[in-house]
Amino acid sequence: MTLTVGNQTLSVGGSGASGVSTSDVTTLIKNNTPYQFITKVDAPASVTQMNFSNIFSATDGFNQYRIIVDSLDGAQAQNHMQMFLEIDGSMVTSSAIYGFANVRHSGTGGSYYADTQSNYGWYVFNRYWQNGISGTIDLSIDGNGRPTCLWFLSSSSSQRVSPWTFGSGTMDTSGVCTGFRLQTTSGDWVAGGEVRVYGVNNV
Repeated sequence: MTLTVGNQTLSVGGSGASGVSTSDVTTLIKNNTPYQFITKVDAPASVTQMNFSNIFSATDGFNQYRIIVDSLDGAQAQNHMQMFLEIDGSMVTSSAIYGFANVRHSGTGGSYYADTQSNYGWYVFNRYWQNGISGTIDLSIDGNGRPTCLWFLSSSSSQRVSPWTFGSGTMDTSGVCTGFRLQTTSGDWVAGGEVRVYGVNNV
């Protein structure tokens, strides 16, 4: 029997799986897939925060993560979505060590640009979404151990002018990023959407 992924194969003799280890199979799959699944969370109802605690570590083998936002919706249309980071197991929500720039929002609320330090995390979506938010957030850990982030999120609209936010951020910290939080500034999340988190394979 032969297992083939991409252009690599593992052959197993007819009498069984002799000579094929779990690490062989893991390596084969890892070398041919860009992402490794970490976790998925379905959006809860009647809460303002979605916490992803202790899902990253300094030894997990990743220095980049992709966060896929799939149809997250809030109970109140005129809103913001913030992103906070968990550093060394504690969520950072009060220190002015977040910086974000080139945040742009277009749609029913016009445009918004920022280049600022913040006590309130990164504003990864800026107001006025009519339907669920979808898109990607790419979180990286640079050579100095500091988190950097790039996001592109959008929402559909019946007015055919889709609100969207593109931005980048960084955080001045020497600690280890262990997780994150997505939070609304007013109104609760509505059940139905989900967030999936992947590690980017270093191959």
